[in-house]
Amino acid sequence: MLILKTIDPIWFLVALLFQILFLLEVVMQIRLQMKLIPILPVEARHSLPKFPNKQQTSLFASIPFQKAFWDYVFLDHTMDSGDISKLKKKIRASIKRKIAFALIDLIVILALLTHP
Repeated sequence: MLILKTIDPIWFLVALLFQILFLLEVVMQIRLQMKLIPILPVEARHSLPKFPNKQQTSLFASIPFQKAFWDYVFLDHTMDSGDISKLKKKIRASIKRKIAFALIDLIVILALLTHP
């Protein structure tokens, strides 16, 4: 509790803001993933291991499925339609924002903990 008394409330709110932004990006990525999975081309679906029955459960799919899915998202394929390409670009941008929010939050928290 002693450390919380010494933290400047403004910086605490800044750190909290970036944590909230990070969580919002995670939710947005899940929604984009749920939109992408049903419109995957047949070839792409067959290349993914043990496809989830419902797109809502894709978040809880196996690790091999997640790895294959994210590999697919980060590569452009000739079989991708315009809608798939747009969703992939949105997911990639969301991942970059999520990483930026996490790094900024980490820097703020480390500064808070090490600042006298």
